[in-house]
Amino acid sequence: MSWKVVLDTTKKILINPSVGFREAIKNRLLFLAVFFILTKGLLISRSVNLIDFGKYSDHIQAQILHSPIYLLILITVVWLGACLCLFLGGRRLNGTASFTDVLIVTGFSFLPIIFMDILVLFFGVHGKLFNIMSEIIFSTWFLMLVIIGIKEAHRFSFVKAIGSILIVVLYLLGIGILISLIPSFLGTYF
Repeated sequence: MSWKVVLDTTKKILINPSVGFREAIKNRLLFLAVFFILTKGLLISRSVNLIDFGKYSDHIQAQILHSPIYLLILITVVWLGACLCLFLGGRRLNGTASFTDVLIVTGFSFLPIIFMDILVLFFGVHGKLFNIMSEIIFSTWFLMLVIIGIKEAHRFSFVKAIGSILIVVLYLLGIGILISLIPSFLGTYF
C-alpha cells in the first residue's frame, strides 16, 4: 500500500466522503483507521496531562485513571464496542458490511475531531465562544461522516443509515436501563 493511496483516500473522505469511504473499504485501510483512533487517544491523554492532579483527594488513583495507557485502552474498547453495535444495528436492517468495514469508516470519521483537538491543543486556540462553535461544527461533521460511512459500508440509503444508528442508541439505552434495574432486583444498592 503506497502513501499516495493513503493520503488520496484521506483527502477524498474529507472532500467527498461517499467516494472516500468506498475507496477506504476497497483498499482495506484498517491500519489507518486504528491510527486515527490511537491519535485521538493520545490527544485526549495530552489534554488530561494539563490537569493538576494535586487537587484530587486520591492523587495516585487520579493519575492511574488519567494515564495515557489507560486512556488509550479505554478509547479503543469504547470504539470497538461502538463499532460492534453499529455492525449489529446495520445487520438488523439487512446491511452487508463486515465488522472490519465498520471499523474502517468509524476510524476515518474521527478526522474532524482530531483536527479540532489539534487546533485547541497545539495552536492554543481558546475562548468560550470559539470552543462552543468548534464543538458544534466538528461534532456535526463527525456525525455526518459516521452516517455517510455507515451508509457506504452497509450499502444503505441515507435514511436507513440513520435508522441503524438509532437502533444502536436504543440498544445502549436498553442496556443502561437493565443495568440500572439490577440493584432493585437484587435488593441492594451500589
